[in-house]
Amino acid sequence: MDKDMIIGISLIALILLIWFMPSEKPETVTPADTAESTGAPPLTGETTPTPTAMVGTAGDEPTAPATPDAAPVASAPSYPPQPPVTVKSDTVEVQFTNVGARIASWKLMQYNAEAGPDGEPVEMIATAPMGKLPLATYWVGAGPQLSENLNYRIVSRDPNRVVFEREDAAGFIVRKIYTPDLANYTVKLTVEIETPAGQAGQGRLSVVNYHELEKTEKGMFKPPKGAHHLAYVAGSLESQFLEKAIGETYAANVLWAGFSDVYFLSVVAPGTPDNTQDQVVAPAGENSPMSSVLTTGDTPLTPGSKASFDFATYMGPKKEETLIAAGHNFDAALDFGWFTVISKLLVRVLAFFHQVFGNWGVAIILTTLIIKTLLLPLTQKSYKSMQEMSALQPKMKEIREKYADDREKMNQETMALYKAHGVNPAAGCVPMLLQLPIFLAFYRALYGTIELRHAPFGLWIHDLSAPDPLYITPIIMGVTMLVNQLMTPSAADPTQQKIMLIMPVMFTFFFLNFPSGLVIYWLVNNILTIIQQYYLRKKHGGPTLPGKKAEAAA
Repeated sequence: MDKDMIIGISLIALILLIWFMPSEKPETVTPADTAESTGAPPLTGETTPTPTAMVGTAGDEPTAPATPDAAPVASAPSYPPQPPVTVKSDTVEVQFTNVGARIASWKLMQYNAEAGPDGEPVEMIATAPMGKLPLATYWVGAGPQLSENLNYRIVSRDPNRVVFEREDAAGFIVRKIYTPDLANYTVKLTVEIETPAGQAGQGRLSVVNYHELEKTEKGMFKPPKGAHHLAYVAGSLESQFLEKAIGETYAANVLWAGFSDVYFLSVVAPGTPDNTQDQVVAPAGENSPMSSVLTTGDTPLTPGSKASFDFATYMGPKKEETLIAAGHNFDAALDFGWFTVISKLLVRVLAFFHQVFGNWGVAIILTTLIIKTLLLPLTQKSYKSMQEMSALQPKMKEIREKYADDREKMNQETMALYKAHGVNPAAGCVPMLLQLPIFLAFYRALYGTIELRHAPFGLWIHDLSAPDPLYITPIIMGVTMLVNQLMTPSAADPTQQKIMLIMPVMFTFFFLNFPSGLVIYWLVNNILTIIQQYYLRKKHGGPTLPGKKAEAAA
């Protein structure tokens, strides 16, 4: 294997490392159930303080939410805690609590937390031990008293509309109106503020979304996974791991912001993004969540007026058609890096084969076969070039020995040898590098495709998104990689060839903790490459000096 080939394979390995790296029983809402229930015991874990920081104007340091000059809270109407209001559909079961008028639970009924038909649904809001619930609202400035632990009264509990309302001591009336669209994993939140005749104010409304998704997990021998903070700002996606996102502020034109892990998304979109900013606030302590704070532009509250603010929340799978149906450009969250366009195309090919054969593992194998077939001309060209370089190896060895003390002369004679035989030393590497974007795009598609999550293949592989429990496929993959390497023509010296034999061992360790769907792809790719190598060797024969120039030189 020549020097360029070594560099190419090392580049593949480098890129792979970089890239892959109890409450009261709730009430279920029915259309006829419109009575308000009172007197229930309070919800536990809801006496948490307000966020440690709120957003100021663009460029300002975060400041604590201000409270207006008003009568003491003790003179405000009292609203006792009540059992959550539950709205169900085939896709989502959501619970709304009157403590802060927030979402207490959001279960994805079509996705289980663990593999198997009897698993519990994925819960997008894990309250313990943090006790923080999303869509807490704050008023930053002079105006109504708002915080996440203030109780509201339930005005309406219709499945299509849940309304909470509270009045503070100064007479400001705040309504939080939820309009669920559970088929699309979304709910619209409208916050209305009625200013009494004798009062006025001015400020900004903040809506807080807390991170409760899977934490970032990275390791040398496993691909990176876990949560990112995402912000779609002025048509551009900003994505960072949580620890790097702390303190980030996006001053305006925030179309949506929130958190994402490999398979699920929890974001909030403002109704008027032009003047909305987003800030990522660090956890207040070890058991505190990170928060994404969306803050509207400055709004006056005139006596006797009503101000209204709209938000849309998506909490669901990162599935292209689902995200598109939800609107608000949520599909921009489905990002596969540099090769997003190719990755999305390959996901559609996978989905087609799955629709035909009903097995995602079979879909991976067939898609890999198509890729290898389409890239066969490039593979042939690369193989032929490597054969030519291998045939020149004896002459190159003579030059290295003859001019061992004169590096410049050695390079001149080597280039003259290439020219005499019409050999391009880069011709073997260039076709391989041209294939690299397609392979990496497919790799990223398999890693981030929610359809593979908990999808069985057969035999001992019950989850294509989890590592092979018996390590059979990664070991076989390592063996096939070794066979493929031994079959590939090489222009490297014996010492370099022995060093390169460590790569199958390294890749085997890498793939032990990779999702089995990715291992199957790489294994099948290796097997097809071995078949191609055998075919090309039969077609082109062993290493020979190329062309008429070789005969003339002889």
